[in-house]
Amino acid sequence: PAEHHGPTLYYLTLPVLWLAGPADFAQTTETHYRLVPALAGLGLVAAVLLLRNVLGDGPVLWAAGLTALSPVMVFYSRYYIQEMLLVLFTLGVLGSVARWRQASSPTGAVVWAAICGGLVGLMAATKETWTLALAAMAAAGLLAAVWNRGIGRAGSRPCPTGSPRPVDPRGRGAIRPPSSDPAGQEPSGLPPLAPCSASHPAGGKHWVWPIVCALVAFLGVTILFYTYLGVHPEGLWDAFGSYRVYLQRGVEAGPHRHPPLFYLERLLGYRAKGVFWSEGVIVLLAAIGLLDAFGRSRSEGLAIHRSEPHLAGHCSAHSDADGQSFVRFLAFYTVILTGLYSAIPYKTPWCAIQFWQGWILLAGWGGGRLASWTLALSHRRLGRLAMAPVGIALLLGLGHLAWQSEQLNFNPRLYADGQRNPWVYAHTATHILRLAERMEELAAVVPEGHRMTVHVVVADNYWPLPWYLRRFDSDRVGYWASADEWTKVHNRLPPPHVLIVQAELGDQIEPLLPAQYNGQMLFRLRPEVFLRVYVRQDVWEAFLHSVGSTGQ
Repeated sequence: PAEHHGPTLYYLTLPVLWLAGPADFAQTTETHYRLVPALAGLGLVAAVLLLRNVLGDGPVLWAAGLTALSPVMVFYSRYYIQEMLLVLFTLGVLGSVARWRQASSPTGAVVWAAICGGLVGLMAATKETWTLALAAMAAAGLLAAVWNRGIGRAGSRPCPTGSPRPVDPRGRGAIRPPSSDPAGQEPSGLPPLAPCSASHPAGGKHWVWPIVCALVAFLGVTILFYTYLGVHPEGLWDAFGSYRVYLQRGVEAGPHRHPPLFYLERLLGYRAKGVFWSEGVIVLLAAIGLLDAFGRSRSEGLAIHRSEPHLAGHCSAHSDADGQSFVRFLAFYTVILTGLYSAIPYKTPWCAIQFWQGWILLAGWGGGRLASWTLALSHRRLGRLAMAPVGIALLLGLGHLAWQSEQLNFNPRLYADGQRNPWVYAHTATHILRLAERMEELAAVVPEGHRMTVHVVVADNYWPLPWYLRRFDSDRVGYWASADEWTKVHNRLPPPHVLIVQAELGDQIEPLLPAQYNGQMLFRLRPEVFLRVYVRQDVWEAFLHSVGSTGQ
């Protein structure tokens, strides 16, 4: 329970490996593993469509596009870590809750509730920080309910309860708001998303079964993943133990202790070695969305007057009220989650994408509203004059975002592992690729080949050396976490063909080398962590001979 978080990432990798067909671990490649977060990133763009009914086509397209363009979202979509899966499952929960609330039948409510519970189970089986997202959702739901009922009333005028209903001039009688209750009353149970909204829960008396199904799905998915389909029941208890470990780690932080603005600095204004990065256009659009969500809905009235003048004054069956109510909830959720992550001393950059997806959804709403306002005013001279600068500003902002994404993610020469990239953190240096190539060349000149003996002595976390040495016989490769540990056993072992030693430990290792070695090669593992490679003299001479004979 002390490392590696939940099991979903590893279990979801298995189908990729089965389909790709590598014979064993040594034959796998980076692509096999990076496909999982990459597919999760693509799924994240598609999952935004779950919110189409509540946000509308325009905002959903904006949010999907911004998700695909965001440099940080693209960067961590190729990182073999849990974060992208966690963000995908969290967005799925938000979308399934919205669909659950809009279900028009008890069966639909049960189905979406079960999907929601299963996705929460996947969150729990992915990473311990799922609890932060769930806490933020609960707090946001409470705050949104208080606002809607006591302050905002969903940002629109409620239908007057005592006044006559508007009459359809086409002779069809009084116009009634759509309702799932034959008596025309609001159904009991969960409150509607907004006043005068067509989106009601599927009958208040049916709320029990959806919640039961959600709980069963949540527990079932969580237990199945942590117990490996019931084969390893101890895994469930280990999962509970991990919360104590990560709570302590989150407070103590150690080398990962950073100030509260650590995430926002990287997202909004990161400057390093002459370059400046910012995803501020997303926050700007999100601010527009926030202003609209907490203001009064005016576009609804405009739309009614223009498309159906005889319905003016009536609460439309499909208005912006649902969207505003949901965006209000989303705003509370995003701000709370951002605050929680910022307040925790332990910070790593990839954690930012969990709350950043919320800002992207808010930006999608803001972009959609901005486009709607501009088009609505296009019949006026002032509106036509505003269209050009607004359009140019949006194109420049989105173009800048796309350029940053291309540079940070697809320009490895400049930004693959350096400090100029805000999302590179304790990153493996590209030197490791040269080290792996050199090890293959050394294996090619000895009779043992990949069965040659290799000793690795690295005090500061030797990962990912086991990955780059995976083609060597695991029984002939040894790892030691300190020079003292190696010195206790080296006399009982035959002289290794190669030693890979952390540079700071060289003074302790060199006097004890069991034979003559060449230590010319030096590689960087991570920032400020260097590895010196000692090659046994006979192997070194064979290597030089092979290099000379091939003209390299």
